[in-house]
Amino acid sequence: MVRLISFRLSEEEYQEMKRLCADEGSRSLSDFVRSAFHNLIRENGHLETVLELKLRKIDQRLADIQREFKELSALVETAGLSKKPADTGIVEKTQAAGQSA
Repeated sequence: MVRLISFRLSEEEYQEMKRLCADEGSRSLSDFVRSAFHNLIRENGHLETVLELKLRKIDQRLADIQREFKELSALVETAGLSKKPADTGIVEKTQAAGQSA
């Protein structure tokens, strides 16, 4: 059985909810609120603290950043841009200039 719940928001609260919905990439306000509700409830049914929710969000963002970093590293390596300064001759030229001074 599916239940419908309605509640009131001020205009400011509604606009903030729309902004958060867009930031999270939710399809609709209903999906956003449902997801937020599920995030508040643990598997055992207890409410999570705000700190636990923020920590989970940080963990997810860190995982996203790590994935993106791996993808970028692979692209750089594929493009041949991962040469070290010694491989380009920059270090040798700098050292040679220092010796002649």
